[in-house]
Amino acid sequence: MGSEAEAGPPAAPRVMTTDRTVASELKRGAIRIASNYAQLAGGIVLGLLLVPLILEAMGTEALGLIGLLGSSVGIARMAEEITRRSIIRELAEAHHSGDPLRFCQTYNAALLLALVAGLILLGSFAALIGLLGLLKISDTLIQAAAWFVVAKAIQCFVMVLLAPTFNMYQVTERFIPFNIIRLCLNTCNPIAAAWMLLGTNQADDGQVARAVITFGFISAGLYTAIYLVSGLWLMYRDRRLIPSPRNTTAEAIRSVLSISRWQIMVTIAMNLHVQLDNIMMNWIHVAGTSGLLGNAVFDPALRLTSYLRRAVMGVTRGSDAVAARMSSTAQRQGLGDLL
Repeated sequence: MGSEAEAGPPAAPRVMTTDRTVASELKRGAIRIASNYAQLAGGIVLGLLLVPLILEAMGTEALGLIGLLGSSVGIARMAEEITRRSIIRELAEAHHSGDPLRFCQTYNAALLLALVAGLILLGSFAALIGLLGLLKISDTLIQAAAWFVVAKAIQCFVMVLLAPTFNMYQVTERFIPFNIIRLCLNTCNPIAAAWMLLGTNQADDGQVARAVITFGFISAGLYTAIYLVSGLWLMYRDRRLIPSPRNTTAEAIRSVLSISRWQIMVTIAMNLHVQLDNIMMNWIHVAGTSGLLGNAVFDPALRLTSYLRRAVMGVTRGSDAVAARMSSTAQRQGLGDLL
């Protein structure tokens, strides 16, 4: 009789615990997805605003050049995407393991790999500058194109270098501030274009070239400033995020690298064809016109179609960090139920 009393009760609490876990995760998921889509909606409005601002400030050729270089830079920027995807799960698992040493080793290994990826990225930008002659860009804008790439190289290097720190917004599931920061990043190009609108004379080709350069450095400077401020703020809040090279170990590096090969293939498969479209469009031009004219028409259309892909990604963005937390804690059953 005593054994029957002991055998019955445990089942009910386990169901209740699972139900509470699922309800809690659904609430968290709703907040995550809602903030993702709020950021996406703001990004769409800002993206649509950017096109007429650039047209008004710098003209059709400048719009085509910025769109073309955006795609060319996008190929190099895939290194940033690979870095982000490769380290976020390892960081999340280390963070939720409850082992401070493991987290420090994983985080500092990720910083080291981000530095290496950033240096490789700078090399790819240097190669891109050397290949600009293969693109159909007018002589008056070729130098402006090179300086634009330099500005974006600086921006992307900082983004890759701070990727492990910036990813901690997702690891710690601070999705609302994470999406606010991303929305602030979306304002960088429109702010730069609006600034150029105040003082550019389109009739002067030299002035347009200078405007493209200035636009590139203003937008890159704003991106860099936002990344630095958001990263330093996290380091101030969590002193574990201050770089400590002595905590880097070969085992932690191998652990982070173990998933990189897969992420390289996934990122290339998902992004390369999108980036190549604008370059192919540049080579298809009507006789007597600049290849940038096609880019000026094609890039806004490409921008619109990209919003559909982002809409799908809005559901899944951040889910890898959530899954890592649940699989690293006592919520494994809740993870299966939630999926």
